[in-house]
Amino acid sequence: MAASRVLGLAGVMAAGMLCSSAMAAPGAWEVLPTPGGGALAKAAGPAPVISIAVACVDNKRTFLMKLAPGATAPRMVVGVQAGGARSELQISRIGQTDGWGNLDAPAEFLARLATAPAGSTLSLDGRPLGPLPVGNAGPAIRQAAGDCGAATATTASAPAPAPGGGPDIRGIRPGMTLPEVQAALKAAGLPSVSRPYAGSTWQPQDARLNTYEPYGRKDLTFETSFTARTFNVPNNWAIGDTVAAVFMPPPSQRRVWGVAQTSQYAPGKGPGARSTIEALTRKYGQPSFSFVPAPGVRAGTARLSWYWDARGRTLGPQAEADCRGAVFNAYIGTISSISLMATNIVALKPDSMGPAVKAGCAMGLLVAMNFDVDTQEISMLNLTLADIANAARAQQATAQLAQQRGAAETNAQRKAAEDRKAAF
Repeated sequence: MAASRVLGLAGVMAAGMLCSSAMAAPGAWEVLPTPGGGALAKAAGPAPVISIAVACVDNKRTFLMKLAPGATAPRMVVGVQAGGARSELQISRIGQTDGWGNLDAPAEFLARLATAPAGSTLSLDGRPLGPLPVGNAGPAIRQAAGDCGAATATTASAPAPAPGGGPDIRGIRPGMTLPEVQAALKAAGLPSVSRPYAGSTWQPQDARLNTYEPYGRKDLTFETSFTARTFNVPNNWAIGDTVAAVFMPPPSQRRVWGVAQTSQYAPGKGPGARSTIEALTRKYGQPSFSFVPAPGVRAGTARLSWYWDARGRTLGPQAEADCRGAVFNAYIGTISSISLMATNIVALKPDSMGPAVKAGCAMGLLVAMNFDVDTQEISMLNLTLADIANAARAQQATAQLAQQRGAAETNAQRKAAEDRKAAF
């Protein structure tokens, strides 16, 4: 139903779609027409939720909720418990209306909503409210938002990459959880537990978001990154393999959004530049952009870039100008301090991925190498992979969470001041 993408939020709220008296049977979803020829999937929710809905708003898959008057929760985190799986979504008030929602809801959450079996529950701030409506959920949600974003190049609503597919570095893919990463490291012969001074090391890092204004928060603590190193020369950190990954900041699920590898080779031990480029092309396909010296040209550097859209299709060389910065400037490094910087960039700068998202870049991979101009032997090889679409979504969610917590603190401080004034 391609027309669903023209739906505007004002049209939904002004038409009172969330509180319409025409409701489907209890526990079932219905599809309502909306202004502009679109559709909205809606179902009655367990108290104090009046209704929940899914629509394509401004080309973004959107989750909406209507609460009973006076109902609220400190964090406003909606949860879907389906069997042993759980998904959560941070929502906020929509403008000056009494509706709540997330205007760029992750596909993973909506998929859980659409496929939840009977017996699933809806929760608010971790408190179970009651049965989740599941009847006709899949068809209704697909009709309302299944093709959302298809008319433009934006990929902010791109589905989260599955851990079993998509590009990887040493078996680590965006979307993986920490246990999945540790299993991949073990399979690759890299350390996945702390073993300092034993020829390899594993270094996880917990961190708080920096206090940059306006989005910095000291109270958002999470595991930001890890590094795994092997040393080809004992006690020489400059020679060997280092792999790092960074995780999405809260309230997003703790999954990998960036991976990097740096390999430093001792003289006489590095692979050939051209054979390495051929191997990379076999693994990732033809690059979107490449700067590789022609035979006979004495240049000791090469770089290649791959960019993929939300459907996994490789983008052309025009993507280099718009998409490279989202990967390169994210500082997905191979030491913990740089990995922390990467997470802070995603958490604290909500539009740093904006140009790449608008250009249709969902995922990006950069490769750079230095090699001897005579022997073509590589001395340094660096690969950086970034899930641009989901990092952009995480930026927005973290900024929203920080603003909500700041507003809650301001309100609490105002009330405390009023109480003190009343006491006099």
